[in-house]
Amino acid sequence: DSSIVAAILQKHSGQPIHTYTIRFADQKCDESVWAKKVAQHLGTQHTEYTIELDNARGILQNLPLIFDEPFGDSSAIPTTMVSSMARQEVKVVLSADGGDELFGGYNCYKLNPERLKAIIGTPHWLRWLVEKGMLGLPIGALTQGVGTLSKIGVSFPSTLLRKMLKLQDVLPNGSPSAIFRAAQSLFIPSEIDRLIGGYQDPRIPVDVYSGCYEEQMTQWDFQHYLPDDIMVKVDRATMSVGLEGREPMLDHRLIEFAFRLPLYLRIGSLGQKHLLRKILYRYVPQELIDRPKQGFTVPIDKWLREKNARMVKRMISSESRLGSLLDQDMVNREVRLLQNGGGNGTRVWFMFVLNEWLGAWT
Repeated sequence: DSSIVAAILQKHSGQPIHTYTIRFADQKCDESVWAKKVAQHLGTQHTEYTIELDNARGILQNLPLIFDEPFGDSSAIPTTMVSSMARQEVKVVLSADGGDELFGGYNCYKLNPERLKAIIGTPHWLRWLVEKGMLGLPIGALTQGVGTLSKIGVSFPSTLLRKMLKLQDVLPNGSPSAIFRAAQSLFIPSEIDRLIGGYQDPRIPVDVYSGCYEEQMTQWDFQHYLPDDIMVKVDRATMSVGLEGREPMLDHRLIEFAFRLPLYLRIGSLGQKHLLRKILYRYVPQELIDRPKQGFTVPIDKWLREKNARMVKRMISSESRLGSLLDQDMVNREVRLLQNGGGNGTRVWFMFVLNEWLGAWT
């Protein structure tokens, strides 16, 4: 999405445009190599900045003040940093948010229908048998004990165990809404109930929207995820440094056009964002574009486990304010699991953000 905005803008500009990106030392999160290749092909004036925990610490401390709420999307960190970097040279920037919702870019638009087909295609008696069998397994206890077991050299993939917990939650009805909700969630309902002392899903089900499953998901994300997460992040990150952010993908004429398109022009023979790919191939070689989708993510597990990331320890110390809102035993368990190699960094990050926000505003 950023490539197509940059390509069209550069075509109509009389001089090289400025492009900016963030580089991560952790290769699993880094897309800067590809961004640089696209920028070189387009002939932009490209700037990249390397972000690590040490130089992100200032932003971490200011997140409660920048967002005014416990905002849990960790990509707020690189978004704020790239905004700060761009503001040194320009006053207005273009971003490309909205392309995934309008043109079917998120991986779940492909995976969730496959999951739904697999569950519905399984005989009801077999689903019932698997569900009962899984209920007899101590999956929850294993998940809780991953951190302890790792200390004695026994390794269990905590992410796999959590997927099994989600499957337990989805199997009884296997509805499109249940699968969509499970794919979105980092905590299953029973965990939330324990964590905050009650559970009522505030989200409307995806099947209230019209069209096929894929279209329902794009509409749900456009109505909820885009304005409540993505646009909040970009707006507050840019304005925190006095930078004006503009979103050409969200021009109302493009939105109306995109939602009138048949599904095969959004998720078609070229894959997800079929129509955007056809256009972009006119400007950028296909080999620079066709790669697995990767979000603007930070290596949050590694960051929160670093020895110099003492901030996490506040969540299980006497300084923690979480005990008045969350089950402290569950908080402690999640922190220990992360410190012992569990892949639950985003879950801990949510708790950390809440703790920091409480510290700043209460």
